[in-house]
Amino acid sequence: MGLPKVRELLELEVPDYLNTFASPGIDTYAVYGYGKPTQGFFHRKDDFSPATDGPEICPTPGAAAGVVEWDNGDGVGTLRSTSRASQWKDELTKAGKVLKNYGFKGMGHSCTGACTPIWKCIEDKLNGKPNPAIGKDC
Repeated sequence: MGLPKVRELLELEVPDYLNTFASPGIDTYAVYGYGKPTQGFFHRKDDFSPATDGPEICPTPGAAAGVVEWDNGDGVGTLRSTSRASQWKDELTKAGKVLKNYGFKGMGHSCTGACTPIWKCIEDKLNGKPNPAIGKDC
């Protein structure tokens, strides 16, 4: 009866799409925030149903967001997502590329001052200028 639709919905939920993002294959400088309460899942009040659930309905009406302390990110994206560039370390190193991935505790979804010295250092490096502002190579 509804089994093919349930299976189709399950296949949307099961894959970890985050693990499929390939590295950019270039020198990569990334900043991310962590430690701010961030919704990471939803509590459902009703059973999963093909009559009420689907790719066009996200989240299910009446679902409550849940927060997991170990995955608190920048208030919008979870730590698993915002720190994703860390997964590319071996691949980029093998290719002779740079990976610098900076985490800032308590920083929100955009750089709100905490990462300004890093951004300036990266900008100077990309423009071929030394940057003594933070006292080290970014």
